[in-house]
Amino acid sequence: MRRLRVAGGVALLGVVSGCAGTPRAASARTSQGAPDACVDIGPLLDLRADLLDSAPVGGEAGQLALLDNQQAALALFEQRFRKGDELRTQVLAVAGVLAQQRGALEKVARQLEATYAAVDVALDAALSCQGVDLRVLEARPGASRLERASAAFTASNTEAKAQRARNRSIVDGSACAPGRRLLAAVGSLDVTSKVSTAAVGEHLAEMSMDGKALVAKNELSSALLAHSASLRAFAATAEPENGAGVARTMLAALLERLERRGRTCLESITEPAAQIVPSDRAPRQVTVLVRPKWPARYAGAATDTGVFGSGILVRWRNPTGAIETRVVTNAHVLAGADEAEIVDADGAAVPATDGDPKKALGKRWNATVLRVSSDDDLAILRVDGLTPGALHGLGLRLSPPREDEAVVAAGFPGIGARPSFQLSRGTISNASFRTGTGAFGAYLQHTAAIDPGNSGGPLLDGEGRLLGINTIKVMGRESVGFAIPAVRVQVALLRAGDLRQFLPGHAAALCTAFVGAMAMSAPHGAIVERISLGLHDPDVRTVGARTVAYRDAVTPRGEGPIWDARLGAYARLRARLEDEGGVAPLTACSDVHALRARSFEATFRTRGGSHALRIDDEEGTLRVAEMK
Repeated sequence: MRRLRVAGGVALLGVVSGCAGTPRAASARTSQGAPDACVDIGPLLDLRADLLDSAPVGGEAGQLALLDNQQAALALFEQRFRKGDELRTQVLAVAGVLAQQRGALEKVARQLEATYAAVDVALDAALSCQGVDLRVLEARPGASRLERASAAFTASNTEAKAQRARNRSIVDGSACAPGRRLLAAVGSLDVTSKVSTAAVGEHLAEMSMDGKALVAKNELSSALLAHSASLRAFAATAEPENGAGVARTMLAALLERLERRGRTCLESITEPAAQIVPSDRAPRQVTVLVRPKWPARYAGAATDTGVFGSGILVRWRNPTGAIETRVVTNAHVLAGADEAEIVDADGAAVPATDGDPKKALGKRWNATVLRVSSDDDLAILRVDGLTPGALHGLGLRLSPPREDEAVVAAGFPGIGARPSFQLSRGTISNASFRTGTGAFGAYLQHTAAIDPGNSGGPLLDGEGRLLGINTIKVMGRESVGFAIPAVRVQVALLRAGDLRQFLPGHAAALCTAFVGAMAMSAPHGAIVERISLGLHDPDVRTVGARTVAYRDAVTPRGEGPIWDARLGAYARLRARLEDEGGVAPLTACSDVHALRARSFEATFRTRGGSHALRIDDEEGTLRVAEMK
């Protein structure tokens, strides 16, 4: 289940996609002494997650970014996976087909990039009369692209209104009549659509004009028709009959094989790992409330006081032999936070926000995030500052439950922003519910009542052992909940200290997606998640009309101060690019190379300049860290 968000006293709940979060990475083995079927399970799971990671932008840029990411994922797997395995042979075959497809698209992409630029030039020439841009009457005659871009967002101020009136007296004259006709003809133009560009280009070709207007009209018509042909060529190259179909079929077969190998590993794990120290405590003693915490530098962003979820305590023996406490919860509960407040059942009864926090019952601890997994909607945290034995831990049951077996769900659903501990009973209604290309492995479907706030809480068997982590509730149906099986929880715990690896191809994919999104009128919110928090400026409290417009156009919208910080950084980056005339919908990233360990650099051009983009690995996720 998604984190609780209070809106008028009503708890809003969404369905988890199974792809939330990002992995830190995987070592070659899950752990020493793992079953043979689990050798190399780390690289296998990382490859599967990487191949299912779609680019956060659509259109041609999205297709190129997706191919770049897939090629990088396969190349990295080839480096990490042992030689002689049949799976490695299959990976090499898929990589070869993808390379051919990427090469074919690269040729038409560069032609398409050129026709985008030609259309820009032709539009500027055709829609200008006596130095006035007919599309931006607020700009002075002869204004640069930068000045025209800025003027479009100042239409309401006094100076802009006066300039518009002066320009109106010019463009309403007979000398600008041809320009007005051209402006009306391209009014519905969508330069990203092969149908729109062809239709407008053909319409212009049929219009009768003379003199300079005829030349400008013909050049625009030719540019649009050539651009439409480039768009069609790109689409045709990406069609199944031109090679893309072979690549998709081979990728689907590879993903199916990865799924089978993963299932075989999970089914072979029958005993809890030696690192897990179980106990037989009551659910109330091993279930905790999880509240994400955000650093003070984000205090200026709006917070959501209803963000909370549940978690379980695990006593973990680390490599030195010392026992520490870990918390397992859903990734979506953290809302992007790196830390969380952990509260026991008594403490959850009286929120710290009510009056004096010192008077609150129970105990509270701070926890730091060790891993956020893309294989599942899981997060592993370590509780800080505890003396040995201060907390109890939950034991895991790895054998699958029987259908109709009695189960108990524990957690902290709440009314409004006030969570309270709750136990509910039910039965296993489907011991192996699969979601296709969603989260790795199957879910446990059960009938125990779960509500907003139960996210991350345990599903227990009759002996109090963990069967799974509650993560999804189907809205509109009674008693339909889903839990991530305990065996996948153990795999996530064992991989908590691993570091993910990246190649320049991963950085190239992000650069292409980032630049492509900067050209979209309403980019997908996934690109915002790829903006580093290092670009957040805590001193910025007010923003201009342009940054507000860019910020509000992003869809879908996220929640919480981490999202708001990234969104504000995105809007300011967008404003910088638009000051230079923006970027074309398809703009190449070049000279992608490693700067140092876990950091890359790439360059790209705007309509009025160029930039170097630094891309850093931030705890297992590549993000845009600087734009020079």
